[in-house]
Amino acid sequence: MAVAFGPAVALAAGPAGVPTAAGGGRAYGLSDILRLMNSFATFLITAAVIIAVIVIVYGGLLWMTKGKEQGKTFVVQGIIGVAIVMGVGVILATVSRVVSTGSLG
Repeated sequence: MAVAFGPAVALAAGPAGVPTAAGGGRAYGLSDILRLMNSFATFLITAAVIIAVIVIVYGGLLWMTKGKEQGKTFVVQGIIGVAIVMGVGVILATVSRVVSTGSLG
């Protein structure tokens, strides 16, 4: 295996040992990956908060029309969902800061 893939691995390094992307494209660094992860996390958190607000509003409508217990369940679940999503957001921001700067401060 090493004989078969050895030349390809040797040619993958650019000038002075700087790695290049396959096909002559640009290599991605840690900052690019962090930016992509932050964008994806922001999208997911925003979508989850919107869904949780919809669940809370739906629970409020149920509470007014069908009865207290059924609506109350939806409202409580929506609030718990928002709390979980916000907690995940704080954790992701902290991890991102630690990875990018190397410290919490």
